[in-house]
Amino acid sequence: MFIIHMPVKYINLSSLSANPQYKATMTDAELYESLIINNNKFKKNNLIKIMLIKINLGPLPVTLQYDTSQRYEFIVKNQTGREIWRWSKDKFFTPIAESITLNSGESKVYSVIWNIPKEIESGFYIVEGWNAAKELKQIKFSMPVTIIP
Repeated sequence: MFIIHMPVKYINLSSLSANPQYKATMTDAELYESLIINNNKFKKNNLIKIMLIKINLGPLPVTLQYDTSQRYEFIVKNQTGREIWRWSKDKFFTPIAESITLNSGESKVYSVIWNIPKEIESGFYIVEGWNAAKELKQIKFSMPVTIIP
């Protein structure tokens, strides 16, 4: 595996701000993954738009195995590492294994919005995201954000 930085212009970011933050990786199977957030500074009670994108850039289909119906996860941690928000906390996932195949050039985008609580302390936080597939769940993206008054 290696880290790449693909130009953001190849991804439709019309719903995000003009200066999105992102991290990306490419797997040996030529599957590109990226975590994108709409900024790196936010005011309390604002929205953080978080996206996880996977694109098959290789010539062959890529099949991913899932243990449940959950496809992705996002969390936010404070600067001491304590988890303060988890996307899946109030969700239910069926415990049925399933495989999903991405053909060459095919992509999947998972997007959520976290409404920053007004009672949150100002400071530095880490947004983490990953794909829940057996083959990808060890690849975790983390990006710093700052919450300002």
